[in-house]
This record gives sequence, structure tokens and C-alpha cells, in this order.
Amino acid sequence: VVLDIVPEVSEITAPPPFAGAPPVVGTRKAKTQIAVNDGETIVIGGLLRDTDTKTRAGVPFLSRLPLVGSLFTHRTTKKEKTDLLVFITPYILSEKLEEENIVEKRKPLRVQIEELYQKGLDYKKNEEYE
Repeated sequence: VVLDIVPEVSEITAPPPFAGAPPVVGTRKAKTQIAVNDGETIVIGGLLRDTDTKTRAGVPFLSRLPLVGSLFTHRTTKKEKTDLLVFITPYILSEKLEEENIVEKRKPLRVQIEELYQKGLDYKKNEEYE
């Protein structure tokens, strides 16, 4: 099976420049062509995102005083890197029954990946579902 794959992620990156205008949208895109055998899984990565979040907290009133306000203020910077991974397993189907069997066979694997994602853990291949 030869696949032309173009995964794309779009997100709002800034508010509208003026009232009534659409928000500013940033797009990340990867393009690839790959040959894969029936039933083999491929992984596409490279849709990276770096996020810097700065927060400022302080004691009300005291943190706004000139000269000494910084003594009552706490600033933090959080850096986050994200890489979106896309898993694709193509199947060549000849009958509707075959399609239903594949969906049922892969359901435990999909549930396992979703659970790991919720926990923030890395996916490790489990031979039980092959």
C-alpha cells in the first residue's frame, strides 16, 4: 500500500487584530509518502510545538508598589515541548465481515494507547494485540 499523508494541526495563536476580524491561526504540517505492507503500522512525527508560558503572582497592593513591589512578586516561566505522533495501520479489505474483525481486534490496543495518553506515559508495543 502506498500512502500520501499530509497531517495538519491548526490552532489559534493570537486574538483578532480588531473587532470583527478572524483570529490569527497557526498551522503545522508534515508531508510524506510511504509504502507499507497490509496490516503494518507506521508512525509519523515531526509536528512539533514549543510553548512558553509566563505567569506573575503577587501580594495584592504590595506587589504593585514602585521599587519594592518586586519583593512581593513571584514570576514563573514554563516551557513545554509537544510532538504529535500519528499512528496509521492500513488494511486491504475484501468483505464487510473482515472490516468488523479488524476493528474488534484493534480495540484493546486503542484503549491501551488512550489510557497511556491520559497518564502521560510512552506507548510500548504489546505483542498480545498483534
